[in-house]
Formats: sequence, C-alpha cells, structure tokens
Amino acid sequence: GGGDSVVATSLLDASNLIVLKESSVIHSTANLGVRGQGLLNLSGDGDIIEAPRLILSLFYSIRVGPGSILRGPLVNGSNGDVCPQS
Repeated sequence: GGGDSVVATSLLDASNLIVLKESSVIHSTANLGVRGQGLLNLSGDGDIIEAPRLILSLFYSIRVGPGSILRGPLVNGSNGDVCPQS
C-alpha cells in the first residue's frame, strides 16, 4: 500500500452514430470508454470492440449483430486466465 497507481484509459466519443461493418475492430490494451448520444451498431460477422475493461455509456440503443463481439474484461479476474475460452 501507499503507492499511487496509474490506470491507462482511452476514450472514444461520438455525438450521434457509431457503426462497425465489414469486420471492423476496435481493440485497446488500456481501459476503453465508448461514449455516444445515439446508436452503437456492430452490424455483422467479425465486428469487434474489446478492451481489458470496456465501458459503454449514454447510447440510446446498442445493436450487436450476428457474429459481432463486445468483449471486456479480457482477463478473468479470479484466476488470471484470458477469457472467453473456446
């Protein structure tokens, strides 16, 4: 204890619409906040948003199409395993 810790965080901010299509990937090795005031749409196969900690906020609608993935955390906190496992 007693030491200061720094937690890296990235932020993606959109005022209206975020659409991922054609196997688009947003990947962060830091914590990732995705904030918008409209629609977040992962339209299909291979569209991925992933981060060790993923925070989605303020969207009025989030659509995750077939084959799309929202993933966070990337590490299982109880035993350190990478997850999900297939």
